[in-house]
Amino acid sequence: MQLDIADIFNPILVDRTIFALINRQETRLEKHFEEVEINHETGVYLNAAGKRIFLRALKEKLRTVITVHERKLRYSDVMRAEVYKLNTFLREGTAYKGYRYTT
Repeated sequence: MQLDIADIFNPILVDRTIFALINRQETRLEKHFEEVEINHETGVYLNAAGKRIFLRALKEKLRTVITVHERKLRYSDVMRAEVYKLNTFLREGTAYKGYRYTT
C-alpha cells in the first residue's frame, strides 16, 4: 500500500523537490554528495549536509497549500486523504478514484 501512495506522489513531491534544489543550486556535487562503495559497487549518495537540505525542502513542500476541489489543503493532508480512500476501497470495496495532479 505504501508503494501505491508513493507512485502517486513521488513525481509531484520528491522529483520536484530534487529539481528545485538543483535549479536553485542549493545542492552542489562537490559539497553535498559523496562516492560510496558497497559490495564492490560504487554509487553517489547525499552526504549528511545534503540529506538535511533535502529533508528540509521536502518538509517545506509537504506544507505547501494547494487547491483541491475548491478546498485549500496541504500536500500532507492530500496524502492522508488518499490513504483513507485506498483503505476504504480495500476494506469495503467502494469505488476508488486516485488523486490526479492537475495544473
